[in-house]
Amino acid sequence: MNNYQHLQKAVDYIEENLSEPICLADVSSAAFSSLSHFHRIFYFLTGYTLKEYIRKRRLSQAAFQIHCSDRPILEIALQAGYETSESFSRAFKKQFSVGPRKFRQLQAEQVLEPKLDVLQQFLTQPEPMLDFKLDLNYVLYQQKTVCGFQTHTTIEGGQQAIDICNFSNDILVSGKLANYFDLSQSDLFGMYTEMKDESDFDYTIGCLQQAALKSTADLVTHIIPSAQYARFSLNRMDRIKEAWRYIYGHWFLKHDAERAKGFDFEIYHQNSVDIYIPVN
Repeated sequence: MNNYQHLQKAVDYIEENLSEPICLADVSSAAFSSLSHFHRIFYFLTGYTLKEYIRKRRLSQAAFQIHCSDRPILEIALQAGYETSESFSRAFKKQFSVGPRKFRQLQAEQVLEPKLDVLQQFLTQPEPMLDFKLDLNYVLYQQKTVCGFQTHTTIEGGQQAIDICNFSNDILVSGKLANYFDLSQSDLFGMYTEMKDESDFDYTIGCLQQAALKSTADLVTHIIPSAQYARFSLNRMDRIKEAWRYIYGHWFLKHDAERAKGFDFEIYHQNSVDIYIPVN
């Protein structure tokens, strides 16, 4: 079974359970994938987080019921997973620009969020036109211990790109790393932790523990395990966000690569960056 089919099985699971509470870990299990990996592929393919997609689909089903039946709006709201008519009305108006009662009176055609067809979504996307070079090699990376500073962010609305950029600039400009490490003795690492149900994760920027000038007890510590990695060498520091979008929104689906357990991480160089993803 390829990655398209795995992803579609997860979408089918969502559709079958729209009227029930959905645990995102169960969605990723339907795709035979870790939640973190599934989050990233889904987001970079569709532009939605899992929760955004589920919300849009539930509200679209609710809109159909409102427009095509006489069922009470509160009953429809409860079926869509909203505990009060007020919370349902706010979410409904955000998606359809009008509240549910006014929506019931509208005569014009209304656009609903359709069920995702994964293969069609991928095939209808134009082949990415990359203005950067991204070379791929499969490498065996030996275990390393990285210590550094950590921030919390989310892929909701693409917030991670803003937060990580601001955080990295703050750490580098402030000289915080130089207070702890001999920077001539270590690469600069950026490390991504596993995502949770809320599409959030932690990002660490740091150096090898062996390059420490003093105790790193007050820093975050991660152990990168020895494993095989897909190493994507990017020749432009200002295209990291676009490189991640290409890898998770295109490359993984096109090549049916299987991600292994472990960290995604970056190693920064003066004018380039290497992106490491554990693969089987």
